[in-house]
Amino acid sequence: MKAGKFIIGLFWLGSIRNLFIPFAQPLYSVLLWLLPLVLLVHGLEQWFFGRRFQALGSPLSVKDRLLIIVFGGFHLMTLMKRLPDVAVSDE
Repeated sequence: MKAGKFIIGLFWLGSIRNLFIPFAQPLYSVLLWLLPLVLLVHGLEQWFFGRRFQALGSPLSVKDRLLIIVFGGFHLMTLMKRLPDVAVSDE
């Protein structure tokens, strides 16, 4: 999990750097397309799982929502460990 968060962190650093100091082609174009795509997917994860956690009676904090936007499923795995076993096994 920590390795995944580290790799996603490198992606974000590389993507932000690419906006200000462009990499050579084709990496420049790939990162320009991946940046909004990853933001969209992580935003949808945050929306969907935010509703699921709310239904389970464990609403997400603003900090957790932001961490899902940044790290996506890797942060969700951390959150799933905090849920009671009963809530996870019912589904």
